[in-house]
Amino acid sequence: MRSIKAYAVGIFVPCTTWFLLYTTLYFFDNEAIKKHPVQVVSLLTPILWGAWNAIFLNFGKYFRGKTIQDKITLAGFIFGIITGAITAFIIPLFLYLLGGGYQYATLIFFPFYNMLCWRYLVHPMNKAFKIY
Repeated sequence: MRSIKAYAVGIFVPCTTWFLLYTTLYFFDNEAIKKHPVQVVSLLTPILWGAWNAIFLNFGKYFRGKTIQDKITLAGFIFGIITGAITAFIIPLFLYLLGGGYQYATLIFFPFYNMLCWRYLVHPMNKAFKIY
């Protein structure tokens, strides 16, 4: 039951973020959103976030860190590296959104973005829902 709650908490942040991002880009007439209304990344991100939160719940004790906040911050950073590499090399979302070589910015941006999201959004939500 804890893994299902961890998965549900994990999908909350990206579902909300993607909805707001796509709505904003749509209303500002972004060509990438008009041409490709359904992006594979926007569909996979909540699933990956939820799965990663459930994985952290079960294997978090193997992450280095003194406190649970340190461990979840490291887990978010590692998850950012994984999703940044997926976005840059397999599914180049930023190639459609920004064009040019900006798709590789995800390798730098995603680890820090995910690290902050996991530390300040997912960790408090995990505590609020009594996941750990």
